[in-house]
Amino acid sequence: TAIAEEAGIVRQAALRRMGDAPEKQEGAKAWMDVFGGRKSWDGDGNAAEMDSSSGGVVAGVDAWLSDSVFLGALAGFARSDIDADMRMSGATVENYHLGIYTGSRLGRVSLEMGGAYSFHDIEVGRTAVFTGFAGNMNSDYDARTLQAFGEASHAFDAGASARVTPFANIAYVDVETDAFNERGGAAALASSGYDLDTVYTTLGLRADTAFQLRDVDATLDVMAGWRRASGDRTPSGFHSFAGGNTFQVSGVSIAEEALVVDLGVAVELAEGAELKLAYGGQFGSAFSGHAAHAGFRLDFAW
Repeated sequence: TAIAEEAGIVRQAALRRMGDAPEKQEGAKAWMDVFGGRKSWDGDGNAAEMDSSSGGVVAGVDAWLSDSVFLGALAGFARSDIDADMRMSGATVENYHLGIYTGSRLGRVSLEMGGAYSFHDIEVGRTAVFTGFAGNMNSDYDARTLQAFGEASHAFDAGASARVTPFANIAYVDVETDAFNERGGAAALASSGYDLDTVYTTLGLRADTAFQLRDVDATLDVMAGWRRASGDRTPSGFHSFAGGNTFQVSGVSIAEEALVVDLGVAVELAEGAELKLAYGGQFGSAFSGHAAHAGFRLDFAW
């Protein structure tokens, strides 16, 4: 579940960049998004509550190929620390991301899409305590995420320097982990791995306005949307003790529905250079997430 949510960081970085991209200009543009955040899931009577803290960077470069089409590529790294304290277990995940994205501007209509591949290096540790036994188990294994996403939007003027933009987007996310064998004695588990295929759809509204901040050009933008997850929302895999029968283990579920919000302020540092600070939040019935972003864009000729 935490890895599937990690995919959203890459997706939102690409969509945020495409949404911020100015009209056609000569040359290429490099950008970077540094982020840190925390997500929490409530327990459900089976899986225990879980927290995930992550931080990292996504960077990319893009350019206009024609009057209406642009293309870009991105790469990123993030580290996630996941804790399920009630189960005395936790994990550290190092995430490596690669992606491409493209968009088209047809008057006020924008069509955007992209795809990304992520590799995850996972280290898990847990403590097992029961009558006559106490021990620490650990395992190391890899996982991979493939995702594809797209968005359609239409901008409307709302004054001399403001716009409102309804949008709809969809994303398909496939997370697959390797099989693994724990180390640590009699309570060590073997697992066949997990495979999670989830579809996210979001309907929402963006608004932005330009203003002057002490004679510096600045932009304020806000977004609110309703996200729905379908398909595989609960990770489930088969486990066994050495020499024992297999049994099924399910993890905490991805929130079926959540309110998603963004608030950002961008300032022009110099011609062709922009700094943006933003907050992103997600709120579901048993899930919440908060993230802070610092972004930088630099235009250069080629």
